[in-house]
Amino acid sequence: MDTLRSFIAIELPPELKSELQSMQTSLQKGQGNYVKWVDTQNMHLTLKFLGDIERAQIDPIFSAIETSTGNIHPFSLSLQDIGTFPNLERPNVIWAGLQGDLKTLSAWQKCLEQNLKPLGFAAESRPFSPHLTLGRVRENATLLERQSLGRQLAAIHLKSGSPMIVSSLNLVHSQLTPKGPIYTILRSIKLPTS
Repeated sequence: MDTLRSFIAIELPPELKSELQSMQTSLQKGQGNYVKWVDTQNMHLTLKFLGDIERAQIDPIFSAIETSTGNIHPFSLSLQDIGTFPNLERPNVIWAGLQGDLKTLSAWQKCLEQNLKPLGFAAESRPFSPHLTLGRVRENATLLERQSLGRQLAAIHLKSGSPMIVSSLNLVHSQLTPKGPIYTILRSIKLPTS
């Protein structure tokens, strides 16, 4: 069976990727090799991870995306802060948070979840937490290394960067390779401007 590992995401503009790359560079200073940093060219804002889908599912999925997008118009987001999952005491994932029209973003994501449910995609059990993943702490990192990283991250205060206008949504194929994932946009939809 021919399946495609897929997700639904918002593409980030080059200016924002550049800001995130600068952020990563400053975070890497003084750190050991215990964080695997995400390639900024691959960064995106995921609204829904689908997992493996069949090619025959692409049209119905995209139809659900179109239905979810009907009343959403372009809106603005920008970087807000740096955080970690699960917490700063034991960081596993380092992320950049967002601010701006989060109400619209959350409503859109919720509508997307509802429209994908009849296609067999279960809604997330955790609440939607919009973020951009900057890096993942390697499993072999010690507790002291994690705590040191957490203290470093807690001391960082971001200046709100240039806003990004969200104007489209993509259905993306993620091909995992030894050198990292390769993302290919399967379909894209532009938000209506009026």
